[in-house]
Amino acid sequence: MKGRIRGFITILLGIFIISQVGTKVVFAQQDQTKQLQELQKKISVVRQKMDEASKAKKLDEYNKYKKQYDALIAKSKEIIASSKTLMKREKAKADAFNNANKYLKLGQYQQAINEYKKALSIDSTFANAYFGMGLAYKKSRKYAEAEKYYEKALHFNPNNAKYYFALGMLYRDERKYNKALETYQTAVTNNPKNYKAYYEMGRIYARKKDYKKAIEAFQNAINANPKYAKAYVALGVSYTNLGKTKDAIRAYENAVSFNQRDYQAFYRMAKAYNDLKEFEKGLNAAKKSIALRRSFAPAHIEAARALESLGRYNEAIKEYRIAARDVRWRKYANYQIDDIKRKLKKHS
Repeated sequence: MKGRIRGFITILLGIFIISQVGTKVVFAQQDQTKQLQELQKKISVVRQKMDEASKAKKLDEYNKYKKQYDALIAKSKEIIASSKTLMKREKAKADAFNNANKYLKLGQYQQAINEYKKALSIDSTFANAYFGMGLAYKKSRKYAEAEKYYEKALHFNPNNAKYYFALGMLYRDERKYNKALETYQTAVTNNPKNYKAYYEMGRIYARKKDYKKAIEAFQNAINANPKYAKAYVALGVSYTNLGKTKDAIRAYENAVSFNQRDYQAFYRMAKAYNDLKEFEKGLNAAKKSIALRRSFAPAHIEAARALESLGRYNEAIKEYRIAARDVRWRKYANYQIDDIKRKLKKHS
């Protein structure tokens, strides 16, 4: 029996680590484990006294300890039976939760919701299941339902920054920007390293054209994650909108140092250099953007701007013609081609 109790304690301790359980269940398992450990110590002591009484042939003393031993064993069996029931419930809950997560990844949202509900029917305080349902409803574009289940998750786990961030993203998608900002702020209060929340705050401020606050938010994102290339690009755009072109270039340079395949960052760098009339640098950055995305018309426009300003007109026309393949840039590119031809004709 002693070995059986020890083995069962080991199983329970393992459950604490691997199982997705609610707080109440964790406390119940911890209490049962503690009780079994204490009983194991008492059983060992009583067993030793039984052996000593037996050797001394003290029958009355032996029977007294035997009665205590039997009571302790009975209590251990009772706790083990209760723990087995709890473990069975936890396994059923974990199976439903894991199945739900698989369905969620496969895009089978209703099946995921059904499995999350199974998990919650076993444990109504299971915050991660509520959160999973929120994700499933959001992906199904049922935003009101998603919000309800995110809030349920936060009710049972009120300091979870990940939950707040997801709720903020939901508000953003619903264009409830002020509520999104408040929720992101709560997320970073609970986890100051939540760089994505800072980044999303910056995007909202930029949308509101409050570029000073946007810069502060993007800088906070960078402080939390100095290698977050997207934040550097967004920071550069905000600086550009405030007319701080040199600061913008430094931000874009940081962006490409951490993500050398960011063709958008190279394009924006090219535009910034061209705006400063540093056309060789603008051309170089535009070429890097084009090398990464050959059909990206804005980069061809910036290459053409630089080439035209450097007096390399035929090359500029070629770049404008490539840009003109994109219908969104065709009118502008063709106008620039005609303008170059007029200038060349005038000076010929």
